Amino acid sequence: DAASVLAPGLTMRRVAVVLIVWAFGAVYLFSVPVFSGFRLMSGDLGDWRLGVFLAEHWRMVFDGTASWPWRQPPYFAPAADSIAFTDPSFGLAIPYVGLRWAGLDPFLSFQITVIAYSYAGFLGFVALALRVGRVSMALATFGALGFAFSNMNLVKLIHPIYAPVSLLAVLALL
Repeated sequence: DAASVLAPGLTMRRVAVVLIVWAFGAVYLFSVPVFSGFRLMSGDLGDWRLGVFLAEHWRMVFDGTASWPWRQPPYFAPAADSIAFTDPSFGLAIPYVGLRWAGLDPFLSFQITVIAYSYAGFLGFVALALRVGRVSMALATFGALGFAFSNMNLVKLIHPIYAPVSLLAVLALL
């Protein structure tokens, strides 16, 4: 089974169960966008706008339409080489740009990217707990709920640019 590559005993059926458990947590955490049909965003609108602005910066850099250097998003003008102020934004860029190139609007693309990171972190934690912690599937899934939907992640809704932090469990597997 392809899923067993992530952790011993992990099957596609178990990944499906993990997806269902994650979906319950995600609907709770992302209830505002989900129940508004993705017309509203959770948290601070200004931070979400900044996140979308920076993700659009990367989209324009990747598709060659940016009229400024990649390391100098216009948000921080006239400061030179200011991309380091927003380094987590690069972590959002690849999935965001793919969604934009697929035709989705900027705000929807950004929301889907943040939500996708929560799933990657959830599944990554399950795999890490199974492989390294050698715990039961139930305990790994319960731990993933805490990892993906803890207070820290509620705070990330206010500052969505930090969504790539969800990949820490995935990085620990490497």
